[in-house]
Order: sequence, then C-alpha cells, then structure tokens
Amino acid sequence: MPALPSSALIRRDGKREDVSLTTILVGSAILTVLLAIIQKLNFGLSYLQTAVAVLCTLPLILVGNRVLGETNFGPISVMMNGLQAVFAVFWPAGVGHNLIAAGMSGSCNSQGQGTIQDYKTGQIIGSTPRILTWVQLGAVPIGAAAVAIVYPRLTRIYEIGNTLPAPTALKITNMAVLLSQGIDALPPGALLWTVIASLAGILITIVKEYTHWSWLPSPTGLGLGLIIPGLTIIPMALGGIIGWVWEKSAKESYDRYFVTVASGLIAGEALLAGVVVPILAAILL
Repeated sequence: MPALPSSALIRRDGKREDVSLTTILVGSAILTVLLAIIQKLNFGLSYLQTAVAVLCTLPLILVGNRVLGETNFGPISVMMNGLQAVFAVFWPAGVGHNLIAAGMSGSCNSQGQGTIQDYKTGQIIGSTPRILTWVQLGAVPIGAAAVAIVYPRLTRIYEIGNTLPAPTALKITNMAVLLSQGIDALPPGALLWTVIASLAGILITIVKEYTHWSWLPSPTGLGLGLIIPGLTIIPMALGGIIGWVWEKSAKESYDRYFVTVASGLIAGEALLAGVVVPILAAILL
C-alpha cells in the first residue's frame, strides 16, 4: 500500500482521519516495554528476546497482509513459523521461549490482518482509521479478559490436542521441538528446497511487477496450495472455478449475488460443522 502524504490524512474540516505518527510511536514503545516486563515475570523471556520478537514481527505482518490481499487467506501459522525459525537461530534450546515468540507473532498477524479489513470496511461505510483504531484498542481489555476466563475453563474440561483439537497449536509445538534439535533434524532436502522456493517466489514477484506478464502464477497462491490441507484448499479452488465460470457466463447476476452466495456458503459450512454435526453426533451416539 503506497504511503499517503500527511495532508491526505487530514479532512477539510481540519480533523485527522488517522492516528498521528507520534501517538503510534509513543504508544508502541510503552506497550512494548509493558509486554517485555510481563513476559519476563511470567515466562522468563529476556528483554532482548521480546525486543527481537517485536522487531521481527513487523515485517511478518506486512507479508501476512500482502498474502491476505492476494488470496483472501491469512497465513497466520506460517508467520508464526517464520519467527520460530529466527528464535531457533539465536536460542536453539529455548523451546518454551520459541513457543511464546510464536504466539506473539500469531497474535500480531491476526490483529494486523483483521485491522486491515476493518479499515476497508470503515472506508466503505464512511468511518475513519482514527475512530476504528481507538475503538479496537478499547476492545483489547475485553478480549483479554474473555480469554483469561474462558481458556482455563476449557482446559479443565477438555484436554488440548485430544478432546479439544488444536491443529495449529500442535503444528507450532512440533516445529519448536524440531528446531531445538538443529538443522540436521529437518527431513533430507527440506532446507535446500525451502531456499529454492523462496528465491523462486521472490523472482516471480519481481518479474510480474516489472513485466506485467499475467500468465505467471501467483507465488502466494502456489505456496498456500502446498501448505494448506486438501480438505480446505480443494473447496477454495472449486469455489474459484465456479465463480470464474459464473462471472464469464452471467456477469450481471454475478456482480449482484456472488458476495451473498459466497457468504452463505461459508456461514452454512460453519453452522453445519459447529452446530448440526455435534448435535447429530450426540443423538446418534
């Protein structure tokens, strides 16, 4: 997203549409210090580790937002793995600290990707980033309190990873344990092909930017197709194909109904998996 001149952030009535840069810098510094103190007292992370985690999370947020913009899919767990790799280089034996850093990256990326969509929605309905920023900051204590109350109750009733599935948590945990064993613990060829794929993604992105060759594939789309389970990626691919055919054959009805239909399918899937299936399972069992 190109940077806007400061004058573009001020409306004709003289009120700013965005939070001032001073507020952002001072607020970020204060919150980072508080975070470092809390993590030092509760998890044993050094102040240096918290500083490294925060600094490394910033570019990861930009990457995550770019992927979200291209694919409408936020790669939160992948960004967590990225910070885990950094921690494994400097603190290979700190499995617990690796997990805490991954949690920081995941939370920041989740909030960053959600905030971008909130800003876009606010722009559509006539709100401003300034208002949305303060509203979201005001909601932080509410969300933190909800998690602090609900999570202990869940862990008393369910066993994480067993009766309460947590695929992302298990993935992050396994990554931390793997990285603690050194590069030699990786499968043969994994590091080499990771480097090759990274260089290929950078090259394709640069070539597409300067040549505008539309036939080149999206590195982001290809990457997601390789890391997301088939049960998730296949319906996404089928939906994209159906949407493309619909748009080409009936453009007017597509423009009018495609968002509603897609939203209904997503909500219906969630209701089926989260409400209908558990009820049927309880009745049948």
